[in-house]
Amino acid sequence: MDDFEDEIGRHIKAQKVWKKVISGKRPSDETLDRLALLAGFQNWKDLKEALHGEGDASLNYDDETMETKK
Repeated sequence: MDDFEDEIGRHIKAQKVWKKVISGKRPSDETLDRLALLAGFQNWKDLKEALHGEGDASLNYDDETMETKK
């Protein structure tokens, strides 16, 4: 029964995501920040800068941290 319940749960979550996608509404700032975290960035602004500029995920680290790793 657990496998069946897991499958139903995944299906319901997928439906909710799909409804958001086709609704055409802009996701909240909180949602965008969470998506950015999944991609390895601290926030949506840093992710956008990396996508549209010269930045990358190293935006997440300050210079002092980067120097200690070298």
